[in-house]
Amino acid sequence: AEGSAVNVALPAGTGDEGWLRAFHAVVPELLAAFRPDVLVTQHGADTHFEDPLAHLAVSLDAQRMVAESCHALAHEHAGGRWVALGGGGYAVVDVVPRTWTHLVGIAAGRAVPPESPVPDEWRHEVYRRTRESAPARMT
Repeated sequence: AEGSAVNVALPAGTGDEGWLRAFHAVVPELLAAFRPDVLVTQHGADTHFEDPLAHLAVSLDAQRMVAESCHALAHEHAGGRWVALGGGGYAVVDVVPRTWTHLVGIAAGRAVPPESPVPDEWRHEVYRRTRESAPARMT
């Protein structure tokens, strides 16, 4: 519906500081004005600096911080009703699994500490399938 979507244009190369500043400057105010019954968010991993398409320079930690903020905003503005969706991302070994693991953990109330090691079983499976080394930590 007209007036129900907001796009925030960011210059190529925008990193954590600018991305987080844009999020916090726009999203909480919009939610307070809109008063949603449920918060639906899309958490694409393509903002990450290793993704070849978006031309942004956001870290896994900043993506996790936005997911945490969305969780808190859902409780503040939508009675805790939150539908968190995954989305784009082409760094399927280094970024996507960790981004979505953080998202699911936050949504489930069992956040994964960033310094946690990536399970060895996962790292072995990634190598078996891709012949690429998976990251060692969740940050």
